[in-house]
Amino acid sequence: MSNGKPTYNSDSSYMSSIPVCCFLRAMQPTSSLLRWTDDLHKIFLEAVEYQGGPYEVKPTAVKEKMEAMGVTGLTIWNIKSHLQI
Repeated sequence: MSNGKPTYNSDSSYMSSIPVCCFLRAMQPTSSLLRWTDDLHKIFLEAVEYQGGPYEVKPTAVKEKMEAMGVTGLTIWNIKSHLQI
């Protein structure tokens, strides 16, 4: 780093010392785009209506209800974003 540029270790042992799980985690996108299919949207609407409608509902309650209905993999941010539409 004498000239202000980072130096890179070309030794392959450095790369082999890093666990594979770190690479896999780093390669996964931080946020993925959720495609709301018609079926998923219908379940969402049922969960919202069950909780009292769009003006009364809490996103965490919708997420819990949808998980109880068998939907997995949703985040609270997916629910909040879809409530705004």
